[in-house]
Amino acid sequence: MGNSPSSPPPPPTPMPAPYCDAACEREKNIASLKSKYDKLRNEEIEIKSQTEKAKNDYYSSKYGPSWIDNEKKKELANERAKIRKEKEVIIDNLVKQYNSKIHIAYTQNNLINKQNLIINGESNNRLQQTNNISELNELDTTQRRAVLFKELEYRGHQKILYRFRLITFILFVILILLLIFKGGLSFRKKSITNNNSNIQGLKYTNK
Repeated sequence: MGNSPSSPPPPPTPMPAPYCDAACEREKNIASLKSKYDKLRNEEIEIKSQTEKAKNDYYSSKYGPSWIDNEKKKELANERAKIRKEKEVIIDNLVKQYNSKIHIAYTQNNLINKQNLIINGESNNRLQQTNNISELNELDTTQRRAVLFKELEYRGHQKILYRFRLITFILFVILILLLIFKGGLSFRKKSITNNNSNIQGLKYTNK
């Protein structure tokens, strides 16, 4: 018997696909979308480059080789005008902001000046009131001094008047005493004279 042909080996068992949850599916979707976006973007760049080349070839053939230089000059002039306009807008905004700040500063300065005037006016009023109070106090002190001086003068006059009355009273009493004393002497002289007359009369009668 000859050797029988050997049977082919069985095919390998395929590996099961790994499990992909919701987060895995999301990452796969994002990667697919990015690949598609990159492909279309590269195609857009390539198409734009081809379109630009076709445009240059067409207009160069139609208007001559100098068309590209003229077109570049126009684009450069437009770019400069655009930049100039943007700068003008920026400068205009800066000027407006500066004017606004100057106006605010001017307004604040006016308010500060008004407040200073009010404060100075109040200070002057307070100083004037202080001066008026000082003058009133001085006047009141002067008036009190005048009243005190008049009261002292009145008391001095009263003392002088009292002394004058006392001296007058004493003199009056002395005068009365002198009169009484003088009257007593006269009465005694009369009594002695009468007694003498009576004695002489009695003596004459006895004789």
